[in-house]
Amino acid sequence: MAYPSYSKFFSEIDGKCAMYFWKTYPSPVHFEEKTAEELTMEFKEISPIIRKDKAEIILDCVKNDGNTFSRIPGIQGLYYNKSGKRLGTSERRIGRA
Repeated sequence: MAYPSYSKFFSEIDGKCAMYFWKTYPSPVHFEEKTAEELTMEFKEISPIIRKDKAEIILDCVKNDGNTFSRIPGIQGLYYNKSGKRLGTSERRIGRA
């Protein structure tokens, strides 16, 4: 699961800001360099009443969740850019040099 703490992010997981977030940031790797201020600005374009503490909660949860890559063989360590293009893998191949 990309976001184990997702239930803390939004009061409505299918609200406008939540849907924007899930679509724009399908996994934490997509916003590694984002600041709370930048994320807040993006949310404010959708909901002007959103506060910076919402972005801070999300960033703190993601940081505390740590590495959330799948443990399923063949899935672990796949990396994609924002447009969905596969960049590579960190998966080790057993028995290969």
